[in-house]
Amino acid sequence: MCGSGTFLAEAAQVALNITPGAERRFGFEKFKQYDTKAWQALKAAALDAKHAARNSRADLQIFGSDISGDMLDKARANFQRAGLPLIPLKQVDARGMTPPTAEPGILVANPPYGERIEVRGRNARGEIREGRNRDNREDDGFRRAQEETPDSEFF
Repeated sequence: MCGSGTFLAEAAQVALNITPGAERRFGFEKFKQYDTKAWQALKAAALDAKHAARNSRADLQIFGSDISGDMLDKARANFQRAGLPLIPLKQVDARGMTPPTAEPGILVANPPYGERIEVRGRNARGEIREGRNRDNREDDGFRRAQEETPDSEFF
C-alpha cells in the first residue's frame, strides 16, 4: 500500500524536521526585491539539517509495505534520492498484514486508483449495511475483530 513511498517519505521528513523543497528554486527568487542573504542563510540551514538527517540513526517507527516488489524498489530509490535514512519495507498483501510493532500507531493507506472504498454504514455499491457491534449498537467505526501480535518477521 506504500506505492512509490510518497506518504512514508513525507512522514520521515516531518519527523526529522527536514524542510520541504530545500534544494529547489522558487519563483520569488526572480523578484528584484527580496532579502537574498536571509534566504541563502535559511536555505543553508535547511540543507545542513537535511544532511544531518541523512546520517541520522533515529528510530522513526515508520514502516511500509506493498504487494508489489517493484513498487518497494521504487520506494527505496525515492527514499535514497530524498536523502532519507532507510525506512523498513516489506512485501505483503494488505489483507494478510499484521502490525509491525506492539506500540499503537496510525495506518495510512493509499488504496488503488479507480476503486470505490466502503463508507461507514454502506458497502462498496452504496447499499446500507446491516452492521452491529458487540453491544448491539450501530457500528461507530472499525475495530479489529481479533487482536494480533506484532509481525516478528516484519523487521
